[in-house]
Amino acid sequence: MSLAALTDSEREVIRQCVVALRDGRFLDESDIESRVGLSADAYDRLRAQWPDLDDRDDDSEACLLVNNALNEVSHGVRLSDADWARWFTVPRAQVAQVYRRWANGRGWERTGIR
Repeated sequence: MSLAALTDSEREVIRQCVVALRDGRFLDESDIESRVGLSADAYDRLRAQWPDLDDRDDDSEACLLVNNALNEVSHGVRLSDADWARWFTVPRAQVAQVYRRWANGRGWERTGIR
């Protein structure tokens, strides 16, 4: 399932993950590539394409960005309650739900870093 098949509210959850992970500085600049799989420049270029990000191809940079941003927010970086409230308008469980729905809709049996 691509971003285009999600609801507006589900896409907003993903957007919040992408923005928080980069702007919240939860990863050092040098960790972006190793943890997200994209250079910081590629991350920023893709983020600038929002909401016109085409993640239909599982091997695309856009798919990598969406998957790994959702994964980092769901399972990687630790956000305090204050940080969560600053960057997100939904509960943590809802991010995990959106992640599972997006991944399962792609035919993936599990979530995780790619």
